[in-house]
Amino acid sequence: MSEELQAIEILEGNADWTAKQTACRTLRLKGTVKSVPVLARLLNDAQMSQFARYALEPMPYEAAGQALVAALATTSGSVKVGIINSLGVRAEAGAVAELEAALTDADPAVVGAAAVALARIGTRESTRPVIRLVRGGLPAGTGADVADALLTIAASAAERGGRAEMTRRLLEALQGAAWPKHIREAATAGLQQL
Repeated sequence: MSEELQAIEILEGNADWTAKQTACRTLRLKGTVKSVPVLARLLNDAQMSQFARYALEPMPYEAAGQALVAALATTSGSVKVGIINSLGVRAEAGAVAELEAALTDADPAVVGAAAVALARIGTRESTRPVIRLVRGGLPAGTGADVADALLTIAASAAERGGRAEMTRRLLEALQGAAWPKHIREAATAGLQQL
């Protein structure tokens, strides 16, 4: 029996938490599309979600991204934040609509994570909702995450070239007194490099 099938069997059985954690680590390295359904079922489990996400993040299969997107509708709080973070790590372009919807969540941690994930995806379609969020006024408790998202967008635009004016506007906006000092300093450093 392959290591993948052994790990799947452990996750589907009554093994203890440590064995299941180890199985997820194995699937991160050895998992194929066959392991996605069992990992998807763990995404709603508060204790196992982070390990399932850890296994799904590097998988090059569309099904892995789809599993994470589907879990957004059935999770909340820190589990949902973790799933959003994984979508950002994967730069999952197929999640833009769901992440944009998360920008209106009542939980500031979800909103902040969604802004960062959208910035990490780095397409025009994914960055526009973050910029609209800033223009509409930041929800309380999201400033640092949204600032991080804007810095990511600015850096990505600068790397791609040809979008210097947008980069300049974003960085200038982040120099305002409303942003934390470290954000203002990062924006200033970014402007000096343009």
